[in-house]
Amino acid sequence: MINLIRAIIVYSVMVLYVIMIMIPIVIASLIDKTGNIIHLMARFWGKIILYLSKVKVEVIGSENIINNGPQIFVANHQSNYDVFTLIGYLRVQFRLMVKKELFKIPILGFGMSRCGYISIDRQNPQKAASSIKHAAKRIGEGTSVIFFPEGTRSLDGNLKEFKRGGFILALKSKVPIVPISIVGSFSVLPPNHIKPKPGTIRLIIDKPIETNKLSLAEKKGLSARAREVIKGNIERYSN
Repeated sequence: MINLIRAIIVYSVMVLYVIMIMIPIVIASLIDKTGNIIHLMARFWGKIILYLSKVKVEVIGSENIINNGPQIFVANHQSNYDVFTLIGYLRVQFRLMVKKELFKIPILGFGMSRCGYISIDRQNPQKAASSIKHAAKRIGEGTSVIFFPEGTRSLDGNLKEFKRGGFILALKSKVPIVPISIVGSFSVLPPNHIKPKPGTIRLIIDKPIETNKLSLAEKKGLSARAREVIKGNIERYSN
């Protein structure tokens, strides 16, 4: 019963906050074409949701974030709370690559579009390739990008195989990949559940993997290398 009440409060605040910042989003997008101001609004939104859900966040490895240039963050995906955690506690400007369906949600989709988040159509290879090009353009402009290489949330909490799209993007853009392991979000809100539970989410940021001087064999093994790093940190920090 307590979790149900908490869920009602969390979702109510989530919707109300998005509605309240509609006009500020429009104004911010006119003042700042980069979307950085809107991203800061989203950061506050993410922290509010986590606070009301009684979810604590531990960030490990903040020193591994590159502060003087763009990077591509790759993270495992277990829960919708992964997004709130990344937005709220990854202290750097970035843009998410998210499924196109989210852009159809009223107000939220508008805000993501104004912020510069990148829509990806998982069912259409041509449109997905176009999204990769758009992301490459943003990186070329100095903006970091986050993607979930599993493609979707893990239904059982186990790490799935990685898709290659984001790693191709990293190789083309010649920017470092920063592996991120998210631990604990599955317990807070598994897929197909609506009532978040209190808990702790750990955000483990590992050392950047340079992509500009890799051999052909290393390029082919890039996704497997990043996956092993993420998997290792999940196993290390799950206890």
